[in-house]
Amino acid sequence: MNGKISRMDAIDRKILAVLQDEGRLTLTELATRVKLSTSPCHRRLRELERTRVIRGYRAIVDRGYRGRKFVDGTEILVPGRALRGQSRAKSAAMRKRFRRRAAIEPVISHLKHDFRLMRCFLKGFRGDQLNLMLAAAAWNFRKWMRLFTLFWLRLLCSLPTKNFYLPLQRIHLRVFQGRLV
Repeated sequence: MNGKISRMDAIDRKILAVLQDEGRLTLTELATRVKLSTSPCHRRLRELERTRVIRGYRAIVDRGYRGRKFVDGTEILVPGRALRGQSRAKSAAMRKRFRRRAAIEPVISHLKHDFRLMRCFLKGFRGDQLNLMLAAAAWNFRKWMRLFTLFWLRLLCSLPTKNFYLPLQRIHLRVFQGRLV
């Protein structure tokens, strides 16, 4: 073959779609999602890599990253100035990728600061994953608690009584014609 795949079927397209959505899947998880056993999925994946349909794997990091540029076949991309001789289209595509990453970083940082998960005492990749999941869970919990509180306040404000007392929150609410005053 000359580097082109002879024929891509629906399973190959599904493998590509799953890898584009979530590139960190293990081979077993990938095989489960495309409804194949592990060995045929591995064979198809290697064929897609050999024929250059999958040209490589990339990870985008922030500017503070210091380390190797390649880790286990994955290219590490760090934002910076465009390389000499790089086309405008390629520079624009890279800038777009880096901006998307830059938009996610502050959200994660605020989640960690707001919910006191800044310092991770758990070691390794699993520890970082757990730290991020706890921050996201705390943010979702806070969001649901706000909705729950608003629901109950609106419900209490719609009661027909003139004055009532909320003993749990120790707030004396005065209701006039269905509105909180």
